[in-house]
Amino acid sequence: MALIPLASRGEGGGELLELYCEASSDTAKDEQDRKRGIEPSVEALRPINLHGSGQRAMAAVQKLLNAKAKRRFELDTRKVRFSNKPASSLVEGRSAELGIALSILLSGSQNTIRAVIATGVLEVLPGILDFNARVEQVESLDEKLKLIADAKRKGLLPKEIDRVLVPRPNRAAEQTGTVQPLAERETVKALKGLGIEVIPVRTLRDAAKQVNVSLTDRLSVVRRTLAAAAMTAVVGITAWGWYSTRDVPVIFDAGPTEELGGKPFLVCADPGGRTAVYRPIPTRGLVPQVPLSSVLGWRIRLGSFKSTAAAIFEALNDRVGVGSYRLAVAFVGERSGLHILPTEGGALQVSKQPGVRWDWGQQVDKPAEAGVLVFLVRRFGGFDLEQIQEKFNARFDRNRNAAPINLEFASNFLAEQASGSLRFFFETVDGPAPCDLTAAARRPGR
Repeated sequence: MALIPLASRGEGGGELLELYCEASSDTAKDEQDRKRGIEPSVEALRPINLHGSGQRAMAAVQKLLNAKAKRRFELDTRKVRFSNKPASSLVEGRSAELGIALSILLSGSQNTIRAVIATGVLEVLPGILDFNARVEQVESLDEKLKLIADAKRKGLLPKEIDRVLVPRPNRAAEQTGTVQPLAERETVKALKGLGIEVIPVRTLRDAAKQVNVSLTDRLSVVRRTLAAAAMTAVVGITAWGWYSTRDVPVIFDAGPTEELGGKPFLVCADPGGRTAVYRPIPTRGLVPQVPLSSVLGWRIRLGSFKSTAAAIFEALNDRVGVGSYRLAVAFVGERSGLHILPTEGGALQVSKQPGVRWDWGQQVDKPAEAGVLVFLVRRFGGFDLEQIQEKFNARFDRNRNAAPINLEFASNFLAEQASGSLRFFFETVDGPAPCDLTAAARRPGR
């Protein structure tokens, strides 16, 4: 169970939302929802406007757990529900995401902690050896902590709750005085006096540790001893197996100019059409907006693991002739579906060496829609792109012109077909590109 403090916007006060997670078999409707990209595990949160946060929380949990842990947690059977409907009916913002993720993890764990209070936004970022989610800041934190203290004084909290998990504040902001240090806040001191500790966490993995959720399979002392002996005997094979199953790290590299940073960009031609000019992608809020008919460019790097052992295996892999990664680029439009993009020489997949930097671009065509660009990498062998297309169509029911595709689930599906992946979410829009405006400004008479 997770309790999530909800602060009333501009009115003071608020309430505690109680969420719980239980095992429940799939229904026929669940199967149909899943084909349309709707996650049944959190669909029950739709009446309070938390299904989107639930989807992001479930995606973060899915990325955090390995295959064995997912089976142990019985993740496919979990359904998140709410016990009390907030007075305002609809919940604004994304601060419930950490609590939703923890309710899922607690329901599948075997530890003694069964309830937690948490608030935090989850941002999933790809890591080198696993996928973790960063816990981001929330609004009205002090008001939410006051709400928890009031509930404790009134005896409304479960007796076993002795901690509140919140996002870790920005240390630089604390040091410069922009933000009051967490330990110095009166709300935190008040909760400590009531026997409740406020614990800042940086990631979902950190939060799971704070509630004693084990993310890996447990081994008894005897099994650990036997495993250690076996590892010593077959260390070479084990190490190779470790290397061959690790995700291939793929990152956006620094762009052609300093102002672009490590992000995709627009590729423009100068007024004479002889050289390329690069422009940042305009945004609406936080969403990149790529004008139709413009050229979306990128610079990615297929990295190597930052360890001596992995470097040795990369070198051996190259020596025996299988050192090249296979790379494909896919675009998923929420309406138009999956498109495998041709790149060098019109090829749908190309070979690249570990550590290489790859610059390329793609003209953006109609329709205007939200989409995601997914770079897919395989360590051994190529992609069966026809099979991936067929599986995608079956998974997202594209033959029936169904509801808009859930881009997060679609990109997760594609990532499962590869050894490594990288994603870029954006919208294609009608309107002039920065390239057009630059060229017009340079014409005579302007």
